Amino acid sequence: MEQPKLSPETEQVLKENNERKVARGIAQSPSVDLSYLEMKDGFPVMPGKKPFVGHVHLLGRNALEALNAAKSKCGPIFWTYYGSQLPVLQILDEAGIDILLNKHTSNSYIKEQMPVVTGESISGTDGQHHRNVRKAISGAFTPKGLTQAKVGEAISTTLEQHLEAWHHTGKVPIFPKTKEIALDAVFRILGIEGQDLSVWRHYYEEFFLGMIPLKIDFPGFPAWRCRKARGWLERQVGQIVTKVRETNDHDSLVGAMTFGKDESGNELSETELIHNILGLGFAGSETTAAVMAWSVFELSRRKDIWDLLCEQVAQLENMPVTQSELNKQVPIAEAIFRETLRLYPPAPFEMRKVSTEFELMGHRIPQGIMVGLSLLHVSRNPERYSHPDEWQPNRWFDEAHGHNPIESCQFGSGPHVCLGRHVATLEGSLFVVKLAQIFGSKGMQPRLVGKMPPPSFLPFYRPSNKAIFSFSG
Repeated sequence: MEQPKLSPETEQVLKENNERKVARGIAQSPSVDLSYLEMKDGFPVMPGKKPFVGHVHLLGRNALEALNAAKSKCGPIFWTYYGSQLPVLQILDEAGIDILLNKHTSNSYIKEQMPVVTGESISGTDGQHHRNVRKAISGAFTPKGLTQAKVGEAISTTLEQHLEAWHHTGKVPIFPKTKEIALDAVFRILGIEGQDLSVWRHYYEEFFLGMIPLKIDFPGFPAWRCRKARGWLERQVGQIVTKVRETNDHDSLVGAMTFGKDESGNELSETELIHNILGLGFAGSETTAAVMAWSVFELSRRKDIWDLLCEQVAQLENMPVTQSELNKQVPIAEAIFRETLRLYPPAPFEMRKVSTEFELMGHRIPQGIMVGLSLLHVSRNPERYSHPDEWQPNRWFDEAHGHNPIESCQFGSGPHVCLGRHVATLEGSLFVVKLAQIFGSKGMQPRLVGKMPPPSFLPFYRPSNKAIFSFSG
């Protein structure tokens, strides 16, 4: 398999990791007594495994706490079980970023585990086919492509409509409402009319059920409902693509994807195109919604940051709709997004399947197993971040900070780095700007109603659906 090309920045960070990772592995191993632990293939198994569920009961309740407890007993590499049949070798060290480069690993497991959701999208493919498809559609997701498609305008309109409704609602269940925003923004970017949004939301919710790892495919069960929803969504997206072709629309996001060319100068097949358009909504809505919801939570606790945000927003003459404009006029906005993303990585675990045996931190990682990287721990590494458990947006004020593969690992790395990262950053930044414009201008601030319920960690790290916020002076 051809090795992925790395940027100079990535190569430098990996070189620094390589200089430290063996020393880390050797230094930590002797201090850990493994004699009383269950072992598998030379690695300890995280304590607390139960029949049928494995460690899901611990990871779902509080993955950060559970993995920290396991690290004290097992060291930085150990087995976690997602159910009884899916062992994953979990890595809690920055050196684990190596697995995301897909030099010795692949994304094939995604299609194996979630075939109905994945379809023929690039999330479950590797090698030349993956590169061809990515080349054809990547231009649509660059800052230039987003500006050409007026993505910022679509997001801004969506945010204004939803947040104005929050103003009249009183109490807001934060994650369900930010999820509505994220989905509606995706649909508007795809060119779907406002009156159809509720129908699309319904079918996407059904589509999301395909993430539930139940293989039972009878009427009414998640896999059956996911497949039925996918059929409806594919037909609708097919109609959008047909309209784009008929009007020769090269400017919209769907148009840029439709007419994009791979390395050989070929456009995507109809199936590849439709499946990757579906993947756009699936990949982005839950994760962006989670970051937006967590940002409200943190802003409710930090009046100083809220006041600074409102001060910068109050000086705007017009609403910025590109990231470069936002960063010049409201620099605190992206800093809030990046810090929230760091502290609350919405997809807390990156996983890969090992295609060829390789060495990591002084250990041989065997072929054929699943490996995972805990972004919860990479994002809170005290060697990289001072006061890593604290929400400090000011750590991102330096423009050079946050753009190496470790500090942006929440978007993945290597050949599968998130295509929609610029969309997510723009949406998350615009969200807090609009929040300050609508509520801060009236002297209001987000406030938690009651106590913050325990969050969800699986499959996404997000606030509970029962977390309620209000806006008052």
